[in-house]
Amino acid sequence: MTNIEQSGRAAAPAGRPAGLPYLPGLDGLRALAVVAVLAYHLGWARAPGGFLGVDVFFVLSGYLITALLVAEHARTGGIALRRFVARRARRLLPALWTMLLVVCTTAALAFRGELGELRRDVPAALAYVSNWVTIGADESYFETTGRPPLLAHLWTLAIEGQFYVLWPLVVLLLARRFPGRRRLAWLALAGAGLSTAAMAALAVRGGMPIPHDPSPAYLGSATHAMGLLLGAALGAVWAPWRADPGARPRSPWALDLLGGAGVVGLVLAFWRFDELDPALYRGGFAAVSVLALAAVAAIARPASRLGAVLGLAPLRYLGQRSYGLYLWHWPVAMLTRPGFELPASTALATGLRVALTLALAEASYRLVELPVRRGALGRWARGLARGGAGPTGLRRMRLLAAPVALAVLVVSLGGTLAAPPAADPVAGAPHSVVLRTGQATRADGVGGTARFVLAQPETGPDFLFVVSASRAPGAPAPAPAPAPAAAPAPGAPAQAPAPAPAPPPPAGPPPTTAVGDSVMAAIAPALPARFPALEVDAVTSRQPADVLTALSAIAAAGRLGSFVVISAGTNGAISDEQLRAMLDVASPARTVLVLTNFVERPWAERNNALIAAVVPQYPNGVVLDWNALAEANPEWLWADRIHPRPAGAEALATMFLEEAVRAAG
Repeated sequence: MTNIEQSGRAAAPAGRPAGLPYLPGLDGLRALAVVAVLAYHLGWARAPGGFLGVDVFFVLSGYLITALLVAEHARTGGIALRRFVARRARRLLPALWTMLLVVCTTAALAFRGELGELRRDVPAALAYVSNWVTIGADESYFETTGRPPLLAHLWTLAIEGQFYVLWPLVVLLLARRFPGRRRLAWLALAGAGLSTAAMAALAVRGGMPIPHDPSPAYLGSATHAMGLLLGAALGAVWAPWRADPGARPRSPWALDLLGGAGVVGLVLAFWRFDELDPALYRGGFAAVSVLALAAVAAIARPASRLGAVLGLAPLRYLGQRSYGLYLWHWPVAMLTRPGFELPASTALATGLRVALTLALAEASYRLVELPVRRGALGRWARGLARGGAGPTGLRRMRLLAAPVALAVLVVSLGGTLAAPPAADPVAGAPHSVVLRTGQATRADGVGGTARFVLAQPETGPDFLFVVSASRAPGAPAPAPAPAPAAAPAPGAPAQAPAPAPAPPPPAGPPPTTAVGDSVMAAIAPALPARFPALEVDAVTSRQPADVLTALSAIAAAGRLGSFVVISAGTNGAISDEQLRAMLDVASPARTVLVLTNFVERPWAERNNALIAAVVPQYPNGVVLDWNALAEANPEWLWADRIHPRPAGAEALATMFLEEAVRAAG
């Protein structure tokens, strides 16, 4: 995320690069972008497309970096790459390193369960490859339950950092071989087109964003470079501050209207789109970048009326701190979740999280970013030089400052991350549990895990209970072991042969199969007492495609019950094909009960509409509206507002039983 300082007015931030005036309207545009991102990550329902604020930052970065490079080449006939890298490092690294140190220290002191991911993510952040690491680990940026990684947001800095390394080389080589700004602009436009085409091709071929997770396309350096390159194309040819001061622009109002339309379009995009809109991955991100490009083109004109509006003090304040706001908002949000670390009140929690983010960003701006930009490190080095190091020592200290600071950071982080993680209360518990007589009881009180601790009741029905997180698809479940005969008391006479068995009891619930994700895992402990013949296959963070795979494996093994319960969609979107395939696999069953989703994610509404439309088309299909039940009975939910508490699980299990008995009768 670029944080370039421009100069030219008294209110301009310090530490400007030569050749770029200060344009407060660009800070206002930054403010709109960062507010959208914060609203999205804090779960504000009216900003489902707030993540598109990142694309606004990409356009700004591409524009300002390219304008800076072109201006330097025009002024000096070359580009000082070392100086360029040093400027970028001074702007970006101190605040980033400070955030990493604070987050790691906080995790070591109070959230030690996060240290495992931080050991992987901190080096990736320092190397600016966070996006590649996330893609390589096959993790989803969008579809998560529980606490997402504390540094997941640094993928944007990774893409920009990679751009900062490669793009100056491209500009320099092109200027030497094929001088001319228009050629550079055409090259950038071609690159933006290729990036857009690559994202679209990957999305179409991979079935993104529905039914498959779009993270590989969204996080890819090549597939999400269109905003940077569109901004670069404009930066190569549009520098209105260099125009003759006496010349009047041909259509100043037209340009302001165009830019204003771009800003309005961005706000509508923040409100209208969400991450599962297929149009975004088929050219939509490029279209959003074009809207941002129109706004930038208008604001870049020093006399722009749009720039004056966006340059008002409150927006300018937020824009100047946008880098810090972006750095801090995500770890703050992840470590202050409503109902967990904060009270469940949404308004109070949101206010506290916003206030903490603003305070940290302000501290970063005042105590870290501004002092470094104003030459604090240089003054410190000169002070040491006056103490005897001399000019040669001064140069050496300047060269060594960044490596030494990085070494200190690495050592500090290494010591922090070396702390052992917090003990897992159910560590070592088996991932597959086969239980014949007994009751499964939750170990941690939160519905986000499929691991159970087993407690043996005094009496209970015979049943087969499987909670699987790793059993290979299709692997047969162990058969129930016969109940052991009671041993005779010492000295008691031999017992007579057992009498003839009593008549079988009246028919109860039919053999039952329950397959799903962590919601089903949370319900599972309440099922055995109601269903004598039961198999449950529930896995946390399970995607709909995996639910289909598990259900198909059970059916192929001949273990499908005549009553089937399916819970899918908590962690991602269900496609029409997947839902119909589940119902087709379960077609031999007398009844297939499908739960709707209750989860505050963009895909839930789509999933529920699909379930309501498709399931009744099957003669054995029944919909249980878990969404409406959870909304009407919030006391049934854990604080994460996703998983049912024991009371909710008992209520749902009773509903399952009622439906099973009704269908059997």
